[in-house]
Amino acid sequence: MTDAPTSQPPQENTEQKRPNRLRRWIFIISLTLNVFVLALVMGSAVKHWHGHGGPRGGFGGPGGGPMAGMHRLINGRFDGHPELNALRTRHMDALSTAMQEARASREAARLLFRDPNRDPAALEAALADIRRATGAFEQSMHETILDAASSLPPEDFERLMRGRRWYRD
Repeated sequence: MTDAPTSQPPQENTEQKRPNRLRRWIFIISLTLNVFVLALVMGSAVKHWHGHGGPRGGFGGPGGGPMAGMHRLINGRFDGHPELNALRTRHMDALSTAMQEARASREAARLLFRDPNRDPAALEAALADIRRATGAFEQSMHETILDAASSLPPEDFERLMRGRRWYRD
């Protein structure tokens, strides 16, 4: 009787494969989360850099644009520029009240948009209030611009409308 060697396939070491596979998945998940967080941080930085920070309602934002000069007129002080201070004094109350009403109406509509049980009639009323408040703010702003055009020297008016910080030392 001869004993023939039986050939058995080599057994795989499954205990060693699992940790490698687990490490690979942990690495992939970690890498994905890191890329996601990096994208969030970069997006926030770009958004902040370009001046779109926060729900400003489109009025008086610091980002520039055609009304940047009006934003500075409402929020600024003009040392050494009595004409601009006088213009600001004449129109400050009307502009700030109209701006606050417009922001409040937009915020009220924003809350209605988020309400899952919103009433269509209430939404229609909120949108009509936005139109009314925006129109009142625009009217106040137009009066201020017309007053600035008639009371300021042409070069100061042009600089104010461009929104440059020429009046700050």
